[in-house]
Amino acid sequence: ASDWDVNQYLWTGRMRIIARGDNLFINLEDGTTGELFAQCPYNLDGTSVEQVLDSSRYFVLTIVDQASGKHAFIGIGFPERSYAFDFNVALQDHVKLIKARRAGPAGSGSKKPSAAVPAVDYTLKTDQMLTINIGG
Repeated sequence: ASDWDVNQYLWTGRMRIIARGDNLFINLEDGTTGELFAQCPYNLDGTSVEQVLDSSRYFVLTIVDQASGKHAFIGIGFPERSYAFDFNVALQDHVKLIKARRAGPAGSGSKKPSAAVPAVDYTLKTDQMLTINIGG
């Protein structure tokens, strides 16, 4: 990113991250009209979005033309680190969600199935009383 002239950018606009099932798309859209400028289908292995080595605010996206299948690499930058952090977390959350879905309920490992745990009845009987003393 140190070689990029951040004052000479090709485009500025809105980024939308859209998840549909297991698929995630990063759409770059015109900020006023919403017209699609470019789309990056996100790969779970992270090869379609790569953070540059020398900055936490800049990334390289692999954008794909859906009609022709042609792709190009573009650099994007965020004006603040917090925006870049939120972008990164959104991508990581999607990967975690997909991995959890694929692992299924048995993939959690720490939780036992609810059928294996016996139910305990903690209700008070008619003649029982619960007393709580609050110190003051």
